[in-house]
Amino acid sequence: MNRATPATLLYLAEGRAAIPLAKRLAILILPALAFLNAAWYIAYAANPLAMADAWYFIEAFLIRTQEQGLDIIDLYVKRGGSDHAQPLQKLLLLANARWFGLDFVMESFAGLCMALGTYLVIQHVLLRDQIRQRQPFWQMLLACAAIATTLVSLNSGMVFNWSLVTLGYLPHLFAAIAATFLWRSLQEGKWSAFAVSFLVIGFTLDAMAMIIGASFVLACVLSALLRQSDWRRVAGAAVCILLMLAIYKLVSHNYLHAYLPPEPPAADKGRQLIGLLPELPAMAATVLSASLIHPGPLGNLVGDQTEHVQLLLACLVAFTHLWFWHRTIRGPWNASMFLSVCIMLMFYASVAGIIVGRVTMFGPSYLEEPRYVLTYQMSTVALLLMLAGAPRSSPGHWRSSGIAVAIMLSILALQLPLSLHSWHEGRFLQSYYHTMARQMYLLGLNPAHEPDSCVPMLTICSSATGERVRAIQFLKDNQLNAYSPALLHRYSLEATATPPNPPEK
Repeated sequence: MNRATPATLLYLAEGRAAIPLAKRLAILILPALAFLNAAWYIAYAANPLAMADAWYFIEAFLIRTQEQGLDIIDLYVKRGGSDHAQPLQKLLLLANARWFGLDFVMESFAGLCMALGTYLVIQHVLLRDQIRQRQPFWQMLLACAAIATTLVSLNSGMVFNWSLVTLGYLPHLFAAIAATFLWRSLQEGKWSAFAVSFLVIGFTLDAMAMIIGASFVLACVLSALLRQSDWRRVAGAAVCILLMLAIYKLVSHNYLHAYLPPEPPAADKGRQLIGLLPELPAMAATVLSASLIHPGPLGNLVGDQTEHVQLLLACLVAFTHLWFWHRTIRGPWNASMFLSVCIMLMFYASVAGIIVGRVTMFGPSYLEEPRYVLTYQMSTVALLLMLAGAPRSSPGHWRSSGIAVAIMLSILALQLPLSLHSWHEGRFLQSYYHTMARQMYLLGLNPAHEPDSCVPMLTICSSATGERVRAIQFLKDNQLNAYSPALLHRYSLEATATPPNPPEK
């Protein structure tokens, strides 16, 4: 089992002090450029208007809260068992409506802050291990830059221009924090910090807590099988995770979600999954290749060769996954390795959840949805963390060859065409948002009348008349979203709120 000796801890403290201020700033500057690129993109291309699922939250949460006051059950309202409750996101929605006129760009910035928190946790764990191993400064710099640019890559612009997707960084932030506490618990036998952090996960991430919990248990069992942790502490971790999940499940079933109908029989899902088995290789190729480059930008780069290049990329990524688990088995482990294993297992479990919950309903092509890139690219983050943080005493460590350096430099170089593609798409999004704002204004003139046509993301148009009138009137009465003069001015959308010409009526 890996234990930090007093001498190691002394060197860790001395090593931090030995890094000159200029180098510490350099370690921060390159990752900061990646986050600034994402922030600038949000300011340019994120959608401030209500779209898709936002209309459900307006109806089920904001209106209800205004009429009846805030109740804890309102924070956990969801449409079904496969949906996510998202209580923290609802609190953000409430704050957004109160202070920013329901501007969804602000929520995208909140999601980026969650991504920054995730990165800082990973960087903290990684630099501690790198300093402990006396790694050269350039390796620290390269690793931090590669991880940061991957975490907030513009591989898919939707990750940052749709606030609901950007807020998807929250589970990764909480999981990274809990995983660091879990590793400390396995090494030192102190459980309070981890127990509290996982209880928070249970009550804030709902169904996602099951995925995180399963990943943590598997990581702990694997560490014990490989003699990196004591079985008794692993059993303690499993009991702690199961207990926290059971507490939330009990409260959810009997109080928070007692109104939900029962889930469909598991046998139905089983038959659907069996029917997907012939598509498994193609689905794996989609997911693995998209972890580096989504089919959208890939098609823009290689044109008719997209399918062949996608297969080639999938094979290369599959090979790196094999190396990842080979390195995991060889050992020894440290905090960086444990965190990378947890992240990788979360990636596998999340993809499995997408297949069970979405692909069985919408087909294999649903895995190409741009919003899932956030999930897919976490596998690349796990790989980079393993490359950079694994103990150098292990056989075949990356510093003995230039392969890892080439991988990191290639990933860094890939970000330029990905960013250019997303920025280029952003120009067309501006026109789309103007159209949305205009249609919302016209809808507000007579909400009871269903418009002849609406852009697809303006789902309120096709809602039941009562729901449409209720939601639009709520926004108008409270001057929120497209009916907020301040928001229209902020995004130069004032021209969309002018009286209609006769053909528009």
